[in-house]
Amino acid sequence: DYIHKPFSPAIVRARVATQLALADALATAEAERRRADDLLDSVLPKSIADELRASGTVAARAHQRTALIFCDVVGFTSWCDRHAPEAVITRLDALFRAFDVVADRHGVTKIKTLGDGFMGAVGVLSDVADPLGVAVACARDLVRVTPTVAPDWNVRVGVHEGPAISGIAGRSGYQFDVWGDTVNVASRLCSAALPGTVATLAIQAPEGLRVFWRGSAALKGKGEVEIALFRDGAATAEAE
Repeated sequence: DYIHKPFSPAIVRARVATQLALADALATAEAERRRADDLLDSVLPKSIADELRASGTVAARAHQRTALIFCDVVGFTSWCDRHAPEAVITRLDALFRAFDVVADRHGVTKIKTLGDGFMGAVGVLSDVADPLGVAVACARDLVRVTPTVAPDWNVRVGVHEGPAISGIAGRSGYQFDVWGDTVNVASRLCSAALPGTVATLAIQAPEGLRVFWRGSAALKGKGEVEIALFRDGAATAEAE
């Protein structure tokens, strides 16, 4: 801005006040933008958040080889009934923080949490040579870390490899998500797993791991299928 001579004190004061107000407005807008960026980065994977900022949208992606992880707390509802809401939230927060550390260590993308459940994916942000192996290793660590955070809690995990689609649907509350039959099977394997075990389809059972239990189970929409269960930690003898 500039002021013509001769200077009028009233005009000078008005122009200065205008510039100060503009500077405050710009600073406020920049602070809001940084807060929005921080929020976006906290709910979306970084590469997805960057794509959304740059183009205003996220392209849907088809993946031929990805592995999905579903993990939930056994007996969570009954535990909630016996404890105060504050205790429930505090415990879940601690558990999910530990899960985030495990997922990051294995390169697993956290998709979301659903109540007492955790959903992660391997191979949706970049190609992975052995998505199922990575997912099972991560799943076993999820089982292992749970009692270190919550001694009276136990989890079960389902893992499945196959094709899937990832992207963002809707514009109110951005959520990066994954869809497809692979997601459904992983979720149903989680329901079929025993407490403290990781379930996969028997035909996908990773080589080199001792099977804790192998047998048939009914999966919704799939009928009777052969599944394999694995425990965390050291290999265990195969059960009858």
